[in-house]
Amino acid sequence: MMLTRALDWLVSVVSPQAGYRRAMFREALARNRRSEYAAAKTTRLTGTWAPLDASVKTVIGNSLKPVRARVRQLIRDFPYLARAVKVSVDYTVGEEH
Repeated sequence: MMLTRALDWLVSVVSPQAGYRRAMFREALARNRRSEYAAAKTTRLTGTWAPLDASVKTVIGNSLKPVRARVRQLIRDFPYLARAVKVSVDYTVGEEH
């Protein structure tokens, strides 16, 4: 690291334009090394999370009962959500008779 800094300094003393290009190139390399998808990072929050590599039908089938129960509870507990569901059903299906 010290050698590269010394070499960069020497190049910029001899040719400031070449030194500037070297600095820009080093910054671009550093940015490329840091870039990765946020979902691929392992942090203290995602360290124990093991994503499933299953089909969509399997994942939905395994999660269907608890998700359905949670949504029903939300509809019971929040009148605004209950109203939104009623309006959506009326709009797509038609009014109740």
